[in-house]
Amino acid sequence: MKLQKTEKTLMFLYAVIVCGGGIYYALHHWAAASLRAGVEKQRNLRQTAYKIEAIVRESESVAARYAELTASSAGAEFSSGGTDILVDVKNKAAAAGLQVINVKPFDVLNQGAYAEFRFKVEMEGALQNLGNFLYHLDQSPYTMAVRFTQLHAQSSGEPLKIQLILNAILFK
Repeated sequence: MKLQKTEKTLMFLYAVIVCGGGIYYALHHWAAASLRAGVEKQRNLRQTAYKIEAIVRESESVAARYAELTASSAGAEFSSGGTDILVDVKNKAAAAGLQVINVKPFDVLNQGAYAEFRFKVEMEGALQNLGNFLYHLDQSPYTMAVRFTQLHAQSSGEPLKIQLILNAILFK
C-alpha cells in the first residue's frame, strides 16, 4: 500500500506535532522544576538575610548596653583588695539605716573584659531599710548583683538579721 503525498504530509505534520509536544512537555517540567528550585533558594536567602539583620540589630543593642555599663563604672577604681567597694557598701548600708555586723571578702575573679569581686555582708535592720539599701546599691559606680539573700527574723520588735552575698563587677 502506497501513501499519497497528502498522507505523507499529514504523517509528517503529526510526527512534528507529537515530537514538539513531547519536547515542550519535557522542557516545561525541567524549567518548572528549575524555577521552583530558584524560588526556594531565593526564599532561603531572604530568610538568611532577615536573620543576619536581626543579629546585627541585637549586636548593636548589646554594644550599646556594654557602653552604658562601662560608662557607669568609668570613674570607679578597683583596688586589688576591693576595699573601696566594701567601704562604698558599708556607707550605703549606714545611709539606709542598716547596721553592718560583718563583711567578708571572698575572691576577685578576672574575667577578661571585667573583674568580679565576691563578698558577704551581714547586717541588722528593718525590711524597709533593706529595700532602701538595695535601691541605693544600684546607684553605686560599680555594677552590683545580689547572689544570695538570707533573712532571719528574731523575736518581735528586734531587727532582722540579713546576710547577702554580692558580686561587684567592674568593666576594664
